[in-house]
Amino acid sequence: MIKRISKKNKVKVKNFKQRMETENLESQEKIITILTESLNSWDASIELQVPHIIELEQLISDHKEKTKRRLWRDLILLWMLGILVIGSMMLIYDWNDNAFWFLQLLGVVGGLLFLRFVNRESREAKYKWTR
Repeated sequence: MIKRISKKNKVKVKNFKQRMETENLESQEKIITILTESLNSWDASIELQVPHIIELEQLISDHKEKTKRRLWRDLILLWMLGILVIGSMMLIYDWNDNAFWFLQLLGVVGGLLFLRFVNRESREAKYKWTR
């Protein structure tokens, strides 16, 4: 059975809710004052060290140099790999025409299958995160 709440109990519940709200506000204000004081003292204790423009320029030039060296290394590796692949394909062509065309066909089919599976994974990821 459902009990009816009397007016007296309604007033008690209302007073209890108001008391809880004021207590929550007071506790939040206390926490804010404690945090504000400690954060202000911590901020005051930190010394800010601004680097000079010369140091920043040196950092930028070092980064550019490292990036340039990495790019040249990658380019040389790419050219070496390309020469290796083209040279081996020329040797296979001289050795056996059918093997050469079989490897060409195998490469095309493998590339298409790779693209299909990569495309499927991206579609599944889009579907999973955009539902």
